[in-house]
Order: sequence, then C-alpha cells, then structure tokens
Amino acid sequence: MKPYFLFLLLTFLPCVAVAGGVDVKVNKDAVSVSPVDPQGLVTVSAPPGAVLGMQPIQITAQNKKANSAVAGTVMPDGGFLIQIQAAPKDSIKLVFIGADGKKKDLKVKVSKIPLVLPPQQMQQEIRTETVTVPRGEPAPESKQAPAPRSDSEIISGEKNLGDSGVIE
Repeated sequence: MKPYFLFLLLTFLPCVAVAGGVDVKVNKDAVSVSPVDPQGLVTVSAPPGAVLGMQPIQITAQNKKANSAVAGTVMPDGGFLIQIQAAPKDSIKLVFIGADGKKKDLKVKVSKIPLVLPPQQMQQEIRTETVTVPRGEPAPESKQAPAPRSDSEIISGEKNLGDSGVIE
C-alpha cells in the first residue's frame, strides 16, 4: 500500500503545485525610472531576471495624476520596458499579473529632475587669415598636402638608393 501511495503522491503533487500557481516576484531594486523626456514620457524598465512568475506576465502602469495607463507583457527572460506619460515627482503604480492570475503591485517615483538633452554637436570653427602681399611679390604658398608621387618616381628613387648602396 505504501508504494502505491508514494506513486500517487509523486504523480499528483506537481499538478497541485501548478493549480496553486506561483507568486509573481519583482526585484524592486532592479526597476528603474528614467527622467521625463521632452515629450513628457518616462521609461520604466528592468533587466532580465527582475520579474519571476508564471509566464506570460502582464504589466500595467498607471499614473493617476496624468490620467494615463498603459499595458504590456514582461519578456520571457523576466525583463520589461514600458513608457508612460508623467511629470516630475509623479508616482506610477505597476501591477504584474501572472498567467495563473497571481498579482504583485509596485509603486515607483519619477525623478524631480527632467531629462536634459546634450547640446547638438558644436560646429567646427573655421578661421581665416588675411595676408597682405606687397606688389610684385609672389603670393605665399598654401599649406596643402603635396600631391602623391607616381609609381615611376617611387621606383626611380628606389633605384637611386640601391645604386648608392643604401638599399641592398
């Protein structure tokens, strides 16, 4: 009788565990919120492994002050990225719902400091010089790179060096 009971226990125990579901777990330290961008959006994200639970896990972000809500799905690796309308100092409520219906709530705050975009690439400054040349004098030569030498000039130079004993 004992082996039969052990067999039933091992057969049905995984089914009971699946029916009970797996709690959604969120590593709150891994969740980050970007500053507000010029379009009034923030990006809430987490790296792979930050959200664990029965896949697929749905995510809903809600900002009551901005009267905004968006929904998405956590990636299979446990990471996510979602954008929502927000202002500095707003609170965003995140709700994670696993495939088994288990929920986990998390509140995140938007930074007080708005996103400052770096200035556009500075244009290169061009300097010009004015040179006065006395009459009858030739104009100074420009500082351009010399034209490349032809192959025949290079070969004749090598022959001259070879004749002089520099190159063997």
